[in-house]
Amino acid sequence: MDVKTARPINSGRLVWCPACDLGLMRRALTPEELRESYDISAYYTHGQSHFPEVRASLAERVLVKLAWLTDRGRMMDADRLLTLQPQPGRVLDIGCGGGDFVAGLAAPGRALFGVEPDPQAREVAAGRGVVV
Repeated sequence: MDVKTARPINSGRLVWCPACDLGLMRRALTPEELRESYDISAYYTHGQSHFPEVRASLAERVLVKLAWLTDRGRMMDADRLLTLQPQPGRVLDIGCGGGDFVAGLAAPGRALFGVEPDPQAREVAAGRGVVV
């Protein structure tokens, strides 16, 4: 079942690895099936999110606070990445959406690339100078 559209997905059986807590489908989606899964008005790059607002539990809030303290209160943002890797080069953002994050890394000599299955988001990212 596609969590965004509530439509059945005929991509085979879900295989789950309990050691790494990662799952994948036995068959990759066809390009048409992939397009359909992003063809919804409430996809986050289309102006709103398809995820319902959920109040975090106390345990979840504690975990977020611990992660924040571990990262010294710094989000992984473009400015932080630029301090870690200031020289020009190539940057790839997988699942780049509208290119907001990767476009923030623009600099002379730096090539920006993104991978995004949603055609509307790809157009937005391309308009920001990202090769998608």
